[in-house]
Amino acid sequence: MLVSYAGGAIAQAVPVHLPTVVRLEGPSTHRDGRSEPAEGLPATFFLDYAAKVDRIDLLGEQGEVVAEVSPKALDALRQQGGVPVRPMAVGATSASISDLRTAFPHIRFLDSDMGDELPAIFKLPRSKVEELVSLDSKAAGALLPALKRIPEAAIGAVRSVGVAKFAASSGVIGISFGGSMLVSDEILTETNQLVETVVHEATHNLQFLVDGHFATGLWNPEVWPSDVKEAAEKTISKHRLEAGLTRAWSDLHETGVDLDLVAPYQGEEWKEFSDDLASYGGFASPYGASEPSEDMAEYVGRLNVPENGGEAAICRRIRAAPDPFPANRAVPYAKVRFLEALELVNHERVEACAGMPAISGPPGIHLGEDVHFADNQNAGWLNQDGGRFLAVLGEALPYRFMLRVLVPDGAEALGLHRLDNIGLGNVNDANNAVYLAHDDDNLRARTSAGGLVLVTEAGPERVEGAIFLLSLRSAAGFVTDSFALSTFSVPSK
Repeated sequence: MLVSYAGGAIAQAVPVHLPTVVRLEGPSTHRDGRSEPAEGLPATFFLDYAAKVDRIDLLGEQGEVVAEVSPKALDALRQQGGVPVRPMAVGATSASISDLRTAFPHIRFLDSDMGDELPAIFKLPRSKVEELVSLDSKAAGALLPALKRIPEAAIGAVRSVGVAKFAASSGVIGISFGGSMLVSDEILTETNQLVETVVHEATHNLQFLVDGHFATGLWNPEVWPSDVKEAAEKTISKHRLEAGLTRAWSDLHETGVDLDLVAPYQGEEWKEFSDDLASYGGFASPYGASEPSEDMAEYVGRLNVPENGGEAAICRRIRAAPDPFPANRAVPYAKVRFLEALELVNHERVEACAGMPAISGPPGIHLGEDVHFADNQNAGWLNQDGGRFLAVLGEALPYRFMLRVLVPDGAEALGLHRLDNIGLGNVNDANNAVYLAHDDDNLRARTSAGGLVLVTEAGPERVEGAIFLLSLRSAAGFVTDSFALSTFSVPSK
């Protein structure tokens, strides 16, 4: 029991369950994971932040004090400007399936007698599902607070939830397909692990939705309703995700691989990674190194539920970045900001993980360290190709540079914008794009193949920001140049 005191009286008491086993999660198509003893690993629990609290004790099973945070230590935290955090969602002691349905009326909750309603893929041997478990008061009470931690941007993609018994020694603690997710009955008492697993699997549900997997029939009985599809279409349009969410994430990482900034995806070799090695590879966890969909889901889970095992090593790596911000931190920082733009991680969590680095450069337009456009710089609003854009222009003759990001009336220019892959078929569409024209030779012209633009200032005097992982392609469609980190600071006209 974790107990806080104020003036000798109990202010709050939170039951805690220390982990005895760490399970390395299986993927959405679920291969075997590993289990390891948790001895020596940290466990993190949260109490309400209150200035009146003057002591915190950890009590053992018999009520004995096994650890304490002294008044002196609490005063030191306050002098450092202790940061208030959201209390941990402690599992309810009991709830019913009716409580679940009331809280989440759009989700079908699968009780033990509803196995016939599982997606067919969950019935295949590779899924390791043996049977559904009854959603009794214990299961419902554990699921209710966990489901409430799913980001609002993902909750609509979740259409059915159940608790399953997986094959012995499989290591599987969660599985998802389409709008369906199952979690293992073995983690119902592991509150933090259950919360992270639910958030992780909900991210997969969103990936299936946005990636266009609206399959019905044999493989996926889920049919997303029209309002959920419309919301997904808005997300696709806003963030230029026509090729899919997972593809966008993969392209971002692979550009970093091409620049030798991060490690390639490892497949089954992820099991050889430590947390620190994974962070140097650009991943939020070792398991995230397996493939793009898991990489993204691990970022969402680790950033939203840091109490499960403590802060991700990738966060410490980003925050330790020197000034000016180095190119070798561009990939993880861009991933974190991309998730914020998708509203899968809120700003508080982003700032706690990555801090607020000053990502800026000197006046002008600078692609990486060697390409600069110092002449005829200007920035402002541009109506072109049927769209309204914030545009940044500059020259280094015979080359002429233009960056433009689509900003419809009433929309916000500041923030993150994903660049389109520009080819002959869409060069005159209303795209987010970088165009590099050549006065004498059209074959030397280039267009963006991908990248993320972060606009930090768009005022009457200047337009400033950065481009992460910019790749440029030729008219023939080949990527010819890539830049980890580019910056622009141009006067408005």
